[in-house]
Amino acid sequence: MPKPTGHLDFEEPIDALQAEIDALTMLPRTPARHQELQRLRARVTTARQEIFASLTPGQRVQIASHPDRPRMRYYIDRLASDFTEIHGDRHAGDDPVLLAGFGRIGPHAVLLLGQNKGQGAAAARHRLGAMRPEGYRKAERALRLAEKFGRPVVSFVDTPSPHPSVEAETHGIGAAIAATSRTLAMLHVPTVSVLIGEGGGAGALALGIADKILMQEYATYSVVPPETAAAVLWQDRARGNDATAALRITASDLVALGVVDQVIAEPIGGAHANPDHAAQLLRAALEDALEGVEKGPGATRVEQRHSRFRLMGLAGPPTAGDAPFGFLPEER
Repeated sequence: MPKPTGHLDFEEPIDALQAEIDALTMLPRTPARHQELQRLRARVTTARQEIFASLTPGQRVQIASHPDRPRMRYYIDRLASDFTEIHGDRHAGDDPVLLAGFGRIGPHAVLLLGQNKGQGAAAARHRLGAMRPEGYRKAERALRLAEKFGRPVVSFVDTPSPHPSVEAETHGIGAAIAATSRTLAMLHVPTVSVLIGEGGGAGALALGIADKILMQEYATYSVVPPETAAAVLWQDRARGNDATAALRITASDLVALGVVDQVIAEPIGGAHANPDHAAQLLRAALEDALEGVEKGPGATRVEQRHSRFRLMGLAGPPTAGDAPFGFLPEER
């Protein structure tokens, strides 16, 4: 029998039970059939709980990149009201990967932006979340509008990396990423970032500089993909699982390291197993985060944001000469 879409090898016991359920649903309805379906569904729930309670870091990476995992557009359609999308970078074009617009999350009027990987037929057009230079420039344009109108920013991070092409390099992707990162770091309005899938390299950091960083339970956040790290460290891409453990890119690791503020629980089996429930959990977490970050003056918020990112990765306390993120020493 062919494997189902988005099949993960460690979910094979669940797939086998689900196949039995599918076969039973084709039979005439009887009390015995109903009882057996209930028994099998209970076994599916138990199997999911057991499997997902003991996932390895490598298996979590597979869930983060699952093709059926909800994308930003899915969440926007269920979390935000009055969403008005922004198109174009006013320079070269429009990158469909970068979804941006103003809307509301509960009582909060905000700018929403982030990488939208797309699903099904749209996945290829959205390049699995790899943004081109015009996407970063569109993000910068949207961020400046948020500052102008005093709207908090909510960014969704879901990308393996920036788009790795000669064309992107020719069009200045490095400068575009740097400009977007600096703009986000310097905003006086409150900022919240949420990792909903893969968070890879500069592409993730460009939209991940925020006052509060949230992360779904099975998302990842890393400098490079594990296979690339394995190739660099051991000249063996097959050692991706070893690299995943060494990089400490899972939600629990990143909270312990102080990189992420809060983990958002996912339904049993991951967000792809129950997207609507995942959206409800995400909405509640975002509303709470926005309530917290909207307090305080903008200048203080910027200084605290700079301090947060300046201290990341330091083995000891900062020295007296350390400059805030985004400023040169002579600008202080």
